[in-house]
Amino acid sequence: MEQLAKANQKAYSNPIYLGIWLAVSLAMVEYMRWWPDPIRGVWRFLQPIPAFASCAVPLMFFVDWFNRTYFEAEVTNVLSRTDLLEPHKFYSQDPASSLWVVEHKRLLIGVIAIDASADAAITNLPTTIDIAASLKEENENPSSKAKSTKKKAPLPSQGSSTAIIRHFFMDESYRMAAVQDDLLAQALSQAFSAKRSTKLTHIKAIHSEFEKYVGTALRKAGFRVASEKPETLGFFRWRRYALELERENWVGWKAAEDVKST
Repeated sequence: MEQLAKANQKAYSNPIYLGIWLAVSLAMVEYMRWWPDPIRGVWRFLQPIPAFASCAVPLMFFVDWFNRTYFEAEVTNVLSRTDLLEPHKFYSQDPASSLWVVEHKRLLIGVIAIDASADAAITNLPTTIDIAASLKEENENPSSKAKSTKKKAPLPSQGSSTAIIRHFFMDESYRMAAVQDDLLAQALSQAFSAKRSTKLTHIKAIHSEFEKYVGTALRKAGFRVASEKPETLGFFRWRRYALELERENWVGWKAAEDVKST
């Protein structure tokens, strides 16, 4: 829950949070009559401190509880998506799709997954919860089940002009070494250079403001902001950015990287 910790830290410095904390603390000082009184000695200037400390704890707890609800729902949604039921099969549907993992001393430290199948147009894949609800509805409604059995078998993926990076993570201990840059470069090279991937022209990626290393790696590789106004989430309006890489930009970036390496 790395993003939750960063969200909490950012919330604690938010002007709204600081204003509420200050107002509640001053109200407690007034109620307890803990205002400094120089006539009674210097120690009276320290008397309001317990009010500020005791009011900060429940407010911090509330912020963590409020943010945790959102981030836990996001984690549950990502882990229950259909692409993670059988990832080796899902990311083998199209030659431009790929799933790469980085291991160091038998430890998994990074992963990236690019989906270039026909499902790439769907930003949020259906989850196992959605599938279970659909099956329950079919069992309760035999007529819809009969209709579903008449459907034709799905055709093999014909690929898409747009791919999407569904997963991109690097362990915090290895980010300073920019291992994520090499991982991203390998995945992009596979996507654009794969056989029968000439149809692929764009690769999309979405990252939040709490994944700065992801945003830095994407921009280094030539990704540009796809929407001028980022999506905002939650009470504190956390920003989520949509980036896009065109094949022409990737070709230019790769040529520049090849020149640097020679």
